Amino acid sequence: MGHVNRSRPKTHARRSPERGTSLLEFALLLPLMTILLLGVIEVGRFADAALLVADAARAGAQYGAQNLTTASDVTGIANAAQQDVQGNSVLNPVLGANGLQAPSSLVCRCDGLSEDCGTLSSCTGDAAEYVQVIASGEFVPLFSFSGSPGGITLNSTYQIRVPQ
Repeated sequence: MGHVNRSRPKTHARRSPERGTSLLEFALLLPLMTILLLGVIEVGRFADAALLVADAARAGAQYGAQNLTTASDVTGIANAAQQDVQGNSVLNPVLGANGLQAPSSLVCRCDGLSEDCGTLSSCTGDAAEYVQVIASGEFVPLFSFSGSPGGITLNSTYQIRVPQ
């Protein structure tokens, strides 16, 4: 009988150079992918803040548009706007230290043109009174860089006709 050589294959095969290249590519792309992810999160926070301000303006105007008494209730309109912000988002700190500002005014229109509310009685066409709320808040980004603004002011205006 002949002798059969049953030697084991060598287990210390050379490592592929592609393995090191893949690790290097991952190490180079990881910071870029992290920055992109943080950018997406920041854009989402900005959109949430813009929606908060717009919804607050609408809520304040809806409160004021109930009747002529509530239309002149500046404090009640501002409170309605504040309550809407507090009830709508988990991310309330997104509006910065000053929070939300929601000043309101009564706007009068005669034939589609803005008029002094005292002269509405002399209007010959369609006369109407509107509550206007201009809500504003400051968006505070998570990260700031030298030369970039500390915050971005968001504004939203909403008008609703007051029934008479």
